[in-house]
Amino acid sequence: MDLNNKRNSTFVISGVAIVMGLIFLFQWVLSDDTYLIEMKRARDQKSEMMKTDFQSPVPDSLKPFFEGVDFFPIDKAWRMNGKFTENTQFQRIRLARTDGKFDLLILVGWVSFKYRGKTYKLTCYQSNPKDSKTLFIPFRDGTSGKSTYGGGRYIDTRRAGNNVDLDFNTAYNPYCVYNYAGFACSVPPEENTLPFEIEAGEKAFDWGDLQ
Repeated sequence: MDLNNKRNSTFVISGVAIVMGLIFLFQWVLSDDTYLIEMKRARDQKSEMMKTDFQSPVPDSLKPFFEGVDFFPIDKAWRMNGKFTENTQFQRIRLARTDGKFDLLILVGWVSFKYRGKTYKLTCYQSNPKDSKTLFIPFRDGTSGKSTYGGGRYIDTRRAGNNVDLDFNTAYNPYCVYNYAGFACSVPPEENTLPFEIEAGEKAFDWGDLQ
């Protein structure tokens, strides 16, 4: 191969590398934009449902005063890659509720994730014994009782094998936050209390003098 051919080959390889890099960057940006758009749409739909839908926990008499769900800004840093460990035993447990009664749930396993170099673990539940993929994760964190509901929040997600998309941007309040008299809510177990603040998902809500 002469010098010109070597140069041409180098230019081709470099050009391919640049194109592939640009494609990867474009896909990453597009994926990021798509995520933000979908999250914004889901939040708008949640607020609209709460304001108008007959299935909303907001009492009909108070819907005219309800201004929508209050959220933390969407932050992809709170979207974690979780690893699922299955509970090898079929285990039904009683999860306490705010009315003093219990919800009977299946303890299906645990999802672990890393935050600032440390590994944390959350217990996961299901209500349907025929559904092996859906995970219900009630939790508390350092914002509980401050900027978020003191009783904790929930995440609904699914596992793909041992992988879990643990997105705290989707953390939501139980219905009793919006209608304490009409709903009783599952209380997160003590082991699902995280020792740091998760400023993601739904914020606290207070009717003030309206209710």
